[in-house]
Amino acid sequence: MRQRAGNWIVLLLANLYLASPVVHDLGLTASDGRGIDKISLFAVPASVLWLALVQCLFRRQWLAHAVLFPFYVATAFDLFLVLRYDTRLSSSSISMILENLRLVPDFIRAQALPLIVATAVLLVLFAAAVFAGRNLVIRSRRPMLISLAGLAVLYGGLLAYRTRATGSLREAVGEIVVHDRNSPFGVLPQGYVAYRVYRDALEHERRAASFSFGATRPQAPAGPELYVLVVGESSRRDHWSLYGYGRETTPRLARQSNLVVLQDMVTQAALTQISVPLMITRAGIEDPDARANEKSIVAAFREAGFLTYWLSTQQRDHFTGAINRYSGEADHTWFLDRRHDGALIDSLKEFAARAPGEKLFFVLHTQGSHFVFKDRYPASSARFSGAAGDRDALIEQYDNSIVYTDEVLARLISWLETRPGLAGLFYVADHGENLYDDGRQLFGHFLNNEYDMPVPALLWMSDAWAQAHPEMREAARTNASRKLNTRVVFSTLADLAGIRIRGMDVSKLSVFSPGLSPGTRLFRKRDRLVDFDEWRAANVPPRSASRADLAE
Repeated sequence: MRQRAGNWIVLLLANLYLASPVVHDLGLTASDGRGIDKISLFAVPASVLWLALVQCLFRRQWLAHAVLFPFYVATAFDLFLVLRYDTRLSSSSISMILENLRLVPDFIRAQALPLIVATAVLLVLFAAAVFAGRNLVIRSRRPMLISLAGLAVLYGGLLAYRTRATGSLREAVGEIVVHDRNSPFGVLPQGYVAYRVYRDALEHERRAASFSFGATRPQAPAGPELYVLVVGESSRRDHWSLYGYGRETTPRLARQSNLVVLQDMVTQAALTQISVPLMITRAGIEDPDARANEKSIVAAFREAGFLTYWLSTQQRDHFTGAINRYSGEADHTWFLDRRHDGALIDSLKEFAARAPGEKLFFVLHTQGSHFVFKDRYPASSARFSGAAGDRDALIEQYDNSIVYTDEVLARLISWLETRPGLAGLFYVADHGENLYDDGRQLFGHFLNNEYDMPVPALLWMSDAWAQAHPEMREAARTNASRKLNTRVVFSTLADLAGIRIRGMDVSKLSVFSPGLSPGTRLFRKRDRLVDFDEWRAANVPPRSASRADLAE
């Protein structure tokens, strides 16, 4: 009897090992003072129920764990990523592995000893589980039925909830697949998502293989350079105190020198998967597929001799569309799923330290003010609290997310100021957000209206850059009050680094150019191309009853 109890304890320990990576997700959110999020709350019972079902299904426990061997290996790799890189075996990390399979032999050689030790521990644990289960049999069908019922309630309830929220069964299924991070079986949906991303990236690479911008630098300065594009998320400028908002949400940026605040920027589409590709390529909303075989600003910098990096706190999945293709153009990509945006600064500094004296270009794709707002900042960064009603509490959380964006950008600029050589930064949000602003009670984005189209945008240049290009700095200051849309991002970044594109005059769309000619600010409304300024003049009162006034 004692031996039998000991065998069950061994199997319990083996199951705890298989489910252990979810502890990372639990700790990640709890350590930030924001409690345990919904993904973690889902992953823990899903892990337990799936493991119980498999072992009840095979009944003989040695056979169940023999079948589970591939998941023992997947769990080991998941734990390696947690311990070494503070991330999970998600669609983002799996897609990066697929794109860098050629580097696997080098990785194995570099990590030979840890891999040997980890493999030995894994095999000992697996052998112990199989040996302990050799005489153990689950004879009752009741545990299997309970597990099945639990999974049906868990997944069925979530599916019903998300179908109601999204209005689409297909979209709800897709969301569950993307966010299912149970251990160890979450590797299956995450692997499926990664494969879709990888397949799309391969197709883009095939179509764009022969494309070249012919990017050159006629007057490349000596010494190191570092330029950064920060892509904001769901941020609207009328909640930034830099733009006159009554609450002090951006005090740190307000104290920065060499900061040019672009006063009237609008996005081309209030949806990330459309707006970001239009931002970083030469395509426009009037025909977003016209340049489908071209590459992005990342490739232009790479052609011009820069080491390029794409760092993101957004998960890499099929919902983000073409963004995945362009992130793969960078020399180095890194995804810090479900981390606060400050982690991007730590990674940027680490990568920059590995390439002293080089010319570097970074894209930082942030979570910014993406819903759920309270999950976008650590509790220590919350500035506003105590709202009486649900709507006011929502606004407080949204404003706190902007306070944290201010903190992250100011921290990045402060670090850039200490670096030798030329440096510059361009921040622009992908779109804004509706926040129950008026009688229509609209929430979210992709409504393409006066709340989710206008976005904050700003330029920062180091003293060394400003001294080297005084006329460009003055042009930017002059152009800061002009009506702009995100079509200017590509050319402005190229001009910032002195990059010239074959067959293209970047000065026409560069904020640094006296010859800037941004043109009509088009967007789509009910499948029609519409002039944003004409639409706003005809449809928006001079002063909308906006929640942005609440702090005034």
